[in-house]
Amino acid sequence: MSYLSMRRGDDRSLTITATEDLTGSDVAFTAKRRRRDADADAVITKTTGAGIVIGNPGTTAEVAIDAADTDGLDDVPVALYWDVEVIDSADKRRTVATGRLGILPDISRGS
Repeated sequence: MSYLSMRRGDDRSLTITATEDLTGSDVAFTAKRRRRDADADAVITKTTGAGIVIGNPGTTAEVAIDAADTDGLDDVPVALYWDVEVIDSADKRRTVATGRLGILPDISRGS
């Protein structure tokens, strides 16, 4: 489990280390307020080609968090639960990383 943090409303690239090589895989990042929340209730979702780039070495993923992903969170600080899953060609999923993402208050609010 890994703890990451960022400021609300910031653009940020999170480096995630997985338990296996992600090269050539479809990868999904999901962050939620509660683990049991439905995926439709996720605060942040990213996928390979839409916010996730597999790094070098292939056991890392760069997850691009856009300012808009957290700008609407008015009840900060908040700690989200996140995971990274590999989705294979048969739509089978394997969790390869988990953790918490702390969203901290910001001072400057963009124009």
